[in-house]
Formats: sequence, structure tokens, C-alpha cells
Amino acid sequence: MRPEPEIDLSIDEIRACLKAVDSRLAAQAITSMTSGWDNHMYRIGQDYIFRSPRREVAIPLLENEIRHSSQINKAISLQTPIMVKHGLLEISNQPWALQKYIPGTPVGRTEFRTRSMARCWCTFLKELHTLSMTTLSHNPHRGVPLKNKVDDFNEYLMRLEKIVPHLISNVQQQWDVWSDIPIETKLVTLHGDLHPWNILKDNEQIVAVIDWGDMTKGDPATDLASIFYYFPNEQLQKDIFDDYRASRQTVLRAKGWALYIFVALLAHTKEHTETEFFERKIEELIS
Repeated sequence: MRPEPEIDLSIDEIRACLKAVDSRLAAQAITSMTSGWDNHMYRIGQDYIFRSPRREVAIPLLENEIRHSSQINKAISLQTPIMVKHGLLEISNQPWALQKYIPGTPVGRTEFRTRSMARCWCTFLKELHTLSMTTLSHNPHRGVPLKNKVDDFNEYLMRLEKIVPHLISNVQQQWDVWSDIPIETKLVTLHGDLHPWNILKDNEQIVAVIDWGDMTKGDPATDLASIFYYFPNEQLQKDIFDDYRASRQTVLRAKGWALYIFVALLAHTKEHTETEFFERKIEELIS
């Protein structure tokens, strides 16, 4: 369930920010979009999106994205948000960002089954994980040893006892194995939050990766877990990991991260169709 907003944002505040930048922007229509967990989102005319934190924890995340946006744009072949302007809200002194609008819809429950999409995703992961960035802050929630996530995982698993009781024992057993595997590879630049609402598609093709606030340096397995979400075919999974040249230990940690993410998403979902989807993803992973 999406948290309630902690920071309010009015249309007048947005228009004041835009007017200070360019009066032509301030004259355009401002339309509320579906906000995520962390940020208010508004469409500005047809070409721009205005984002500002809706929760206190999101403030450093948006600042992080603003700081590294240009480096991301240069390094990644897929579309990424282009920062047009940014600043501070006059009343709350919170950060805001004006970005180019990227056409597309969230991947959602879409799964990809072609070699071309597998190559596309592997290319993205390699471009990102070979990007050298020296100013990234530590993120205590992303890229860390899976042992650090045990308390959260156990809390989510308790919620699932009434939803998928038949899976609990096997899920716990696999988690105990995968979460115990140490990080043996070098730490890399991570997106950190490659969930299906941060990936945009168009004509059933991945076209963009958005919401880079969780960027950090850490275990590549955190991002590699996305392979198990988007590519259910085991051969395509193997092809991507082989092309990426992931070690056996990294693949197993990626399974651990995928299990953590699927359990967390299942624990938070309220829709029957999503319950079935994430139950299937867990079954595929631990089978």
C-alpha cells in the first residue's frame, strides 16, 4: 500500500517554480499524474514532467538523481530522464526537478521472451555496471549483503502465511541458502530499484529506465535480480548471465534478491491478479 504523502505540493507552487525559470513553461497546462511512493508527479504541457518529494525519505533520493542525471544520460543507450531544470520550492525548500517527458507505459506484469530483448537488457546492465561514478552515496537498502535484509524479509514472509502458506517452508529454505552467499565480486554502479513501474515499454519493447534516486554502488546482484522478473525463460536467463559474465555466486545472490523483491511485492499487493502473478514468480524461482 502506497504511503500517505508527508509533504504537500500545490499547483500554485509548481507554477511559481516554472515562472522563475521560464514564463512560457508557467503558462502551460499542469496535470496531476499517478504519483509513486516517493515523488509527486505532474505533466507540464506535452513535453515535461515536474517531480518533487512527497515523503521526507525521498528528498536525498531526488537530490541524488539530480546530481548524477547527466552522467546517466551519456552512458545508457535506453532512454533515461533528461534533467531540464531543478531548484528548491520557495515555501518548503524541498528539491524539485523538471524533466523531459518520455512516452511509454510501465512494464507492469509484462514478461519478455525474445533474444533481442534479452540482449537489450543485458546491454543496459553492462553499460550501467561499468559506469565509473565517484560521488555516489551509500544506500543502506540497495546493493548491500542479503544478510542485512533478513529482518525485513522475515516481516514480509509472516504476512504471506495467510496468502501462500504452501510456499513458506520452501521460500524460507531457499532464502537461508541464498542470503548466506557473500559478495565476492567488485562493487558496481547500481540503479537499485529496477521494479516494473520504473521500466517503460512501447510496442512491447523496453524503451526507458526511470527513477534513479536509489542509485548507489554495491553488489551487482541487486540489479541482476531483474532478469528473473522480466525473462521467465530459463535459457534466456542463462544467456543474459553468460553474456554479462556473472559468477555462479553472483547468479545465486541475484536469485536471493529476486526472492526478496517478489516476497515484498506479494506482501504489499491487494489485487488478486497480482497475487497470482507474484506467487507464480516465486514458484518459478524456487522450483
